[in-house]
Amino acid sequence: MKITIEEALSSVSESQSIDFKQQYDPSNKGMMEVIKDIVAIANSGGGAVIFGLKDNGEPSNVEVDNFLSLDPSDLTNKIAKYTKKQFGDFTIERAKKNEATVAVILIGEVALPLIFVDPGAYEDTDKKQKEIWARGTVYFRHGAKSETANNDDLKLSFEKLLEKYRGEWFATMRQVVEAPLGATVHIYKPGTEGNKPVFLSNDPNAEVVGMVDIDVTHPFRQKEFLRTINKDLTDLPKLTSHDVICIKKVFSLSSNIKYCKTPLFSSPRYSQALVDSVIKKYRADSDFIVKVKSAYKDDTIFSFDD
Repeated sequence: MKITIEEALSSVSESQSIDFKQQYDPSNKGMMEVIKDIVAIANSGGGAVIFGLKDNGEPSNVEVDNFLSLDPSDLTNKIAKYTKKQFGDFTIERAKKNEATVAVILIGEVALPLIFVDPGAYEDTDKKQKEIWARGTVYFRHGAKSETANNDDLKLSFEKLLEKYRGEWFATMRQVVEAPLGATVHIYKPGTEGNKPVFLSNDPNAEVVGMVDIDVTHPFRQKEFLRTINKDLTDLPKLTSHDVICIKKVFSLSSNIKYCKTPLFSSPRYSQALVDSVIKKYRADSDFIVKVKSAYKDDTIFSFDD
């Protein structure tokens, strides 16, 4: 679970979930080091990377605006370049510690570990190729360091995933146990006949329909979602990946299949209905995104269809 800014700034030393950096290095090497730490922290349960702090948690008093000016969607794309996953469960925040300005990346956790499917290579001052990570490596946090995974890391990661699904299994079993006397229980394997999601209707003449592919019901990944909306909203400030995260949280869209569906082994997918609704709300109120961001910071939840 993503930690708060207050929790991150209260740390006096680096840990499994917290990484301090005295300054932001915008070079390829520097950006790769940031990506490695973000991925390792996400794989380890979430946490934060803070720019502008020394190893003891005290301000380094170094300018951090160069990092704060980054577009979160650009960072998402850089992570996707090496992992082939659109990981966007993070926010970039401006904060203060002892009157010094710092930049904080608050990072969520992933269900399945992110893997570097492409090497993180850069050219050093001698024009020689160096690697931050190799192809196929997985990084976790070991204490205050981001290091390649060991057997215990992978075991714990999959045990957490199993625990999640075990809870779902028990919930299903409870439905069977609590079924009324005389009820009939049917069990279907995923993808087999009978295992079809439907919309319920009290109209006896309603048309019977088959199962629809997710590429039809939810055709947009985050990148296409943003591109489609921003293409239409040429007269308003463009939305960013962070805006999408705020919208999802403030309106609880992750649990609303009408607008959002997250497949088991891939990133969230969004429907045309969500595209249309966001455009409509933004056109009706040019401060829509500003209000959503404010609600996100205050942990306020609204109904999207109001």
